[in-house]
Amino acid sequence: MVKVYGPEDRESNLVEQENEKELLSAMFESDILSIEETVITVIVKTVHHTLALRVLYHEQYPSLSAPIFTILDPHNQSAVNLTELEEACEAMFVEGECVLYSWILYLQDTLEGLDTKIEARLAGRDDPVTPGEEEGDVLGSEVGDLELAEALQDIQLEEKFSYEQLTEHFTYQPTGGTAGEEDEEDEIFTGEVLVERKSYFQAHVCRIHSKADVSRVLGKLLQNPKISAATHNILAYRFTDDNGKANEDYEDDGEAKAGGRLLELIQLMSVHDILVVVSRWYGGVLLGPSRFKCINNVARETIMASGLHSTEQSSGKRKKKRGK
Repeated sequence: MVKVYGPEDRESNLVEQENEKELLSAMFESDILSIEETVITVIVKTVHHTLALRVLYHEQYPSLSAPIFTILDPHNQSAVNLTELEEACEAMFVEGECVLYSWILYLQDTLEGLDTKIEARLAGRDDPVTPGEEEGDVLGSEVGDLELAEALQDIQLEEKFSYEQLTEHFTYQPTGGTAGEEDEEDEIFTGEVLVERKSYFQAHVCRIHSKADVSRVLGKLLQNPKISAATHNILAYRFTDDNGKANEDYEDDGEAKAGGRLLELIQLMSVHDILVVVSRWYGGVLLGPSRFKCINNVARETIMASGLHSTEQSSGKRKKKRGK
């Protein structure tokens, strides 16, 4: 029998998630790097090893599926197979039961077992440790909390949850072409996904006429968990206000210079009264300057597909509506 997921399950899941966050805060206060609304980062640290468990809550947890998660080795020093750890954690999940506490204990036990083996090996040696020979085993105990936090901050900025993970749990249906007359100016057109060396790029465009429109449309986009969890949501916009004044601006959202280049694209295309947002999900491989080409390519293709590049559809359509 297929289990049906309804609004009451969503509300129940939100309550369970809040209860779980309170439990984790009480039990592992010193080990929790951060607790955000939907993302938790927990440090699992023993004498010789350090791992980070990053978890993204979604509305189907815990009633139907496990939270989206990844296990990271901040210093690339722990002698563990991260894939095997993640598979073991996935197998521990039982529908309807919160699982983060069990995951943390499992990771703690695993690392302590590895510590025991290291201590036994070191205790059985008569010769002193050769400099650098065991550094990989003991580095975790020598790194201060500040350095650890900085290392994990870098990971959080560049290595968020994968596009595949997010797509598995969150679906997004673009509203372009289906909105009612009263919502006509908020029709959001979403383009195809471009994949470039494990990074994913997707553009969203919408007709706008004010900064309030920009804020409103961006807010609608970020209500989608997949989009809000993107590594970067770069945006640029141009519009002419009621006084005939031209307004344009951009936001890099951590992808330096990307917003400015996106605005230049809009200018070169001579597009007006438009907001363009490009979401990028970083895949772990640095793309260098080619990332700007990817961002502008998906933006240009989506603008063209939406029909918003037509100057006849810009301010003329707006004037007609206001003359009704």
